[in-house]
Amino acid sequence: MMIFNHPFLENLQSLRFSVVDKKNTTKLMKINEIADLIQIIGMPIIIIQLYYAVRSYRDEHERARRENAVNYLTNFIKAIDQKSSIARKVIELFSDSQCDALSKKEEISVEVKRIEEIKAIFSCKTPNGKNYPEELRVDGQNIILNEEQSSYLMWLAMTYLNSIESLLLAWRHNVADRAMIEEECENLVDKNGSTILEKLRGVIGKEACPAIDEFVNATREKNRTRPAKKPPLGNI
Repeated sequence: MMIFNHPFLENLQSLRFSVVDKKNTTKLMKINEIADLIQIIGMPIIIIQLYYAVRSYRDEHERARRENAVNYLTNFIKAIDQKSSIARKVIELFSDSQCDALSKKEEISVEVKRIEEIKAIFSCKTPNGKNYPEELRVDGQNIILNEEQSSYLMWLAMTYLNSIESLLLAWRHNVADRAMIEEECENLVDKNGSTILEKLRGVIGKEACPAIDEFVNATREKNRTRPAKKPPLGNI
């Protein structure tokens, strides 16, 4: 069988393939356009989803930090009883030499005008059965605390410091809401005679309570730079 290659037939065949190629190209272009359109529509949706996911994570993180602050503050309040609070007030009035003797659990002389506070501190029997108020020794204008009584007073002081240090460690390392802790604890610094036992901390070494030391410095700096409150109109 003989095949004739007529120029007309060759042109017809070439034209047919050209039409097929154009149809395929058109289909491919439409698919690409649809894919681009999907990307254009989908991108804002992805961005919105990402925004809400980040916001949700941030809100959960902040809520957890606030809950941590409440828990730390609650534990601190539970740890501070009346005796620790009174002991703190008495020790705040100690001189450097008294704080030094206290840290060494040596005999201490306390002004007799503090006798009611001292009685309140030692108003219960210790594990060995001694009732401290009956054993307080007064020498003229001073109450003489013996080594055992000094040791108990030092124990109360360290219990107080350790409780605050645990709370302020959360503040220092930002694992709890700092603003909440600052709001509740700023009154412990330079108000009503409180310095968080600064003299005693100086004797035992401030590195023993680094979070307290940092908090005290930060609070004092904030108070120093804080604008003075305007006086009431009636006082102008």
